[in-house]
Amino acid sequence: MPISCPSSVGDPAPRVRRKNEWEDWERQEAEAVDKRLEQLEKAREKAAASLPRRQEERRRNRLDGLKRDLRLSRLQDTLLRAVDGTTICAHVAVETVYRVRWHRLSQKRRVKLLGRLRTLQHSLNLKLRDNTHRQRVAMQGGKLRIVSLRVWKKPRASLRIKRRSTALRLEDTIRQLAVTQCVEWLRALLARNSDDPWVPVAMVNDAARRKGFQPSTVKTARKRLRILRKHVGFGDKGGWLIRLRPQKPTKS
Repeated sequence: MPISCPSSVGDPAPRVRRKNEWEDWERQEAEAVDKRLEQLEKAREKAAASLPRRQEERRRNRLDGLKRDLRLSRLQDTLLRAVDGTTICAHVAVETVYRVRWHRLSQKRRVKLLGRLRTLQHSLNLKLRDNTHRQRVAMQGGKLRIVSLRVWKKPRASLRIKRRSTALRLEDTIRQLAVTQCVEWLRALLARNSDDPWVPVAMVNDAARRKGFQPSTVKTARKRLRILRKHVGFGDKGGWLIRLRPQKPTKS
């Protein structure tokens, strides 16, 4: 086999671009980079705009899978969807699950529906336990939320103590709901008049009595709002005035 001799010509000389060619090439590269950056920015905007919809779809698919796997009833599924990822008050859960208006219910009906809600919560937790889920639906302080098994699990008590504590929790839940509604009503009442924020206590008590709030409930609501008060006048012509505590200006 003949041995080829090395070429006498050598390596080809590198191509030398002229100035105009370099300028055209740099302009084309810059345009390609700008076009790619614009495409990336549009893709980011599109993904950000569709993020809530995709999150809602994933949440709905996950809850549909739970309903199918756990074989939940309509009320159990409604309760699970209501407390998923958020904390709601017990009266809001009653309105959502049983489709009623809380403010139109009597005291006896409220207690009955709260008892049904606790029974529904217990049956839902039993199904979560049977399928080895590590989460439970808990009611704490008149509010429902999903907690981990470690937080939810408590030592067992006797049946008599459990029944008594259940009744006390229902009464405490109703009391806390009444205080929460009174706080919202009192805040709206005192914030109505922006020119003169001081309101007579007698007028507030009369309005609360017509609204159906107990004096102890109004007192607790005033403590929660940290109401300011002052006394004006002397004798029979004097009286107490209250107002909301002014908010401190935020530091920029």
